[in-house]
Amino acid sequence: MKTRKAPRISQELEDFSLLDLISAERLQKIQDTFSEACQRASTITDIEGRPLTRTSYDSEVCTLVRSSEKGLARCIESGKQLGIKAAKPMQPMHHKCLSCGLSDAAAPIVINGRHIANWLIGQYNIRGVDERRIIEYSQEIGVDTDDLVQDFQTMPKMSLDRFEKILGFLWQMANQISQMGYINLIERQQTEELEKIRRQLEKHQLELEKKVDERTMALVELNQQLSDEIEQKSRIQEEQNCLIAAIENTAETILITDIKGLIRYVNPAFSKVTGYSSEEVLGKNPSFLKSGFHESEFYQDLWEKILRGQV
Repeated sequence: MKTRKAPRISQELEDFSLLDLISAERLQKIQDTFSEACQRASTITDIEGRPLTRTSYDSEVCTLVRSSEKGLARCIESGKQLGIKAAKPMQPMHHKCLSCGLSDAAAPIVINGRHIANWLIGQYNIRGVDERRIIEYSQEIGVDTDDLVQDFQTMPKMSLDRFEKILGFLWQMANQISQMGYINLIERQQTEELEKIRRQLEKHQLELEKKVDERTMALVELNQQLSDEIEQKSRIQEEQNCLIAAIENTAETILITDIKGLIRYVNPAFSKVTGYSSEEVLGKNPSFLKSGFHESEFYQDLWEKILRGQV
């Protein structure tokens, strides 16, 4: 049976906290519901023991302990060490807390293979803590001894069996949070990938629009250039037409030869004066028009000047 591969998490999303994936408000609601159902205190912390939520169903003993700077510091360290112990086997653990000796438990919250938080429950007297220890601890952390002893005396008792059942329930709830966080992580990655694709598409769209604008501008310039050339050719054609009309209508005989001296054009005046039609003279050398009055040197000098570009 084939199993579906879990989506691969990109490196950009490897550095995340639980609050990046699940809001503090939602975590608090889940935690409060759990604590009300079990009637026991709980809180969710990061792996350093820093609270991510407010303690739910807090006992008066621990409330008073945490009111002192030393007591709070020991509670945080106790939660941190318990979370480390639970993360190694990846299962819930319980130990004697580092404050007055009550029992605490933790279930690790692991997302995409990363241990990022702990769900702590505690303030259980299942290890036989007595009033003498409570008195000693009140003096250690500097809180009112009578108040701490009175709070301790009213603390509900719990059997180890009941404690372990609550711990099993905690483990199931922590797994649900881990799964919820993983799903949110995948959604976050997909959202970021879609956003990245959207930005790329916008970039390509802008580049395409720029290329279209550049191409359109080039076509406009080319069209203008063609229009200018056509206009220029029209002016040249008009000038040529005027020149041709002038040559065609002048009374002077005009003939045009190539550089070899062969006739390529004669105007109507030429035909009128010489009696030769254009058909008769085209392609011939003008020498057939010799009058006999000029020496050959005259014609030789004439062609030499013409070939030099002189008149």
